[in-house]
Amino acid sequence: MYLGFKTGHFVVFLVGCGFFVGSFPLFQKFKIWRYGAKGEERVAKCLKSLKGRYNVIHDVELGKRGDVDHVVVGPNGVFVIETKNNNGAISCNGDSWSQWKTGKKGGRYKGKLGSPSKQAKRNASLIGNLIRRRLHVHFYVNALVVFANKKATLDMQHPTVPVLKTDELCSFIQSFGSKMLSNKDQNRLAELITSYSRYN
Repeated sequence: MYLGFKTGHFVVFLVGCGFFVGSFPLFQKFKIWRYGAKGEERVAKCLKSLKGRYNVIHDVELGKRGDVDHVVVGPNGVFVIETKNNNGAISCNGDSWSQWKTGKKGGRYKGKLGSPSKQAKRNASLIGNLIRRRLHVHFYVNALVVFANKKATLDMQHPTVPVLKTDELCSFIQSFGSKMLSNKDQNRLAELITSYSRYN
């Protein structure tokens, strides 16, 4: 009996350890997702301060092809915003990006960043293709990258898309010089893109 009781506890212990080890990658993915979501929340809050006739659409899902953080449709164009909440020293040369972070003990290590500019351009292309396919018209879609983390330091060399901090975003969009869209075009575009938003 005693051995059986001890064995039972040991089995439960092993199962518990297995569950913890198995769920750790999922926990890490959740942390990364939550960290990115906080950056998107900051940008969404910032976009509320746009002055004038702007439609702001969040979390546009285009199936397996892409997930667009924010789309702004205004009188001066359509803007696709790729939001990043990374910190550390971030540098860019064209479409090549790198991120260096400082650990708790002061050591530097390389972070995982990918290419936000390529991602933004791909998402802008997806939105542009959606407009052509559904409305049978061509509108140029502007791609932007926004860093929401105040602790990020940016060193940009020849970026292929505008790269901004959160507090620069609204003024950039409002001062952007482009062909004026009619109210009718804005409504059509906003209605179409909103239909693909998770918050629709």
